[in-house]
Amino acid sequence: MTELARERLSVALNAIGGAEGAIENTMEYTSTRTAFKQPIASFQNTQFKLAECATQLQLHQAFLDRCTQLLSNHQLTAESASIAKFSATEMHGKVVDECLQLFGGYGYIWDYPIARMYADNRVARIYARTNEIMKVLIARRLFKEL
Repeated sequence: MTELARERLSVALNAIGGAEGAIENTMEYTSTRTAFKQPIASFQNTQFKLAECATQLQLHQAFLDRCTQLLSNHQLTAESASIAKFSATEMHGKVVDECLQLFGGYGYIWDYPIARMYADNRVARIYARTNEIMKVLIARRLFKEL
């Protein structure tokens, strides 16, 4: 039981890395792929979608940095670890989904890393107990305080 917080934080940190990789891969792809004789990275929608993804990544990274610090001081609570795991893995799924969309049909071709990222990221919401269990644990703490 004492290692559950560490395990959940580990899954959350992996989700951060996965989201970061998806964003980097998509930025590279959209910079080289053209439509209407210009890189799709030059389109406002592409820029906005990647800006949204980068924003979510940075917000989650800040929280996970704090959780990592708490873990090293033996102060990471089960609730915070559950929040980190739940939130980071959900963000990872949304980021990979947005990135895959920017690849269009190529996003489903296994030759492109984003297709594998899309398939692989789903299990993170199941590792270290499902995200539904994370919500139960978070809710228990919320209602305990009422």
